[in-house]
Amino acid sequence: MRLAKLFFVVTFVSSSASSQISNFININYRYLTPQFETKKTYGPSSSIGLEYTKSLKSHFYSVDCNYEFGNKINDSLILENVTTNNNEAISSDGSFANILFYKRGFFSHFSIGKIVKTGKSKKTGFYPSIGIGYSQSKILIETRNQNIPFLNDEYKKGYDKKRGGFSTKAGIDFRYFNRKNNWQFIVGSELIHSLSKNYRRYFYSDQSFSDNNLKNNLLFSLKFGLIIPINRTNNEKFHYF
Repeated sequence: MRLAKLFFVVTFVSSSASSQISNFININYRYLTPQFETKKTYGPSSSIGLEYTKSLKSHFYSVDCNYEFGNKINDSLILENVTTNNNEAISSDGSFANILFYKRGFFSHFSIGKIVKTGKSKKTGFYPSIGIGYSQSKILIETRNQNIPFLNDEYKKGYDKKRGGFSTKAGIDFRYFNRKNNWQFIVGSELIHSLSKNYRRYFYSDQSFSDNNLKNNLLFSLKFGLIIPINRTNNEKFHYF
């Protein structure tokens, strides 16, 4: 074989293969309104949360975690058995105590859904979904460092109506993506349902032991959020000589 053939080099040829996976982090705000029996205890509330979404060609799945807060409690008889006829509590020094009530809770879901594309963008469109998860809520009783004997940290547990349990949700979002100015957002609505149980053994407000019955809780949610894309692109180049 001729020496020239041994050193024959095929001049540079390159090819590239790339694959892209679409991942997103959503920063979401929700305005929550209780429905049916739930609104006997709580008024409207809000939540702030993070959501991770992975979108495929026509479907997606997501995981979210949200912190719920509110200052509207509809149950005005929480401290009825330890207050005056004017619903005022008295502290240890004989003065009227300033007691505040808040709603606190959290909920988290794993969801799957479909992408219904609209417009030119491959990702802009409607995102209907269903999910399963867990939710928990309670009444936060704030005494602002006042000395109220019947509302120490241990006694507060008998009034806070802490509940939690299995949760489901169904919703639809509209997600907008614009590569030119990176302005990407999400708006949507959801129904969040939970079957919750009591986490306290005794209720001081009712002067009764708690039962093991599951309670239906339903929230309607309006959601607004910002989308932060996390795109992974893998490029592989092969050179032949």
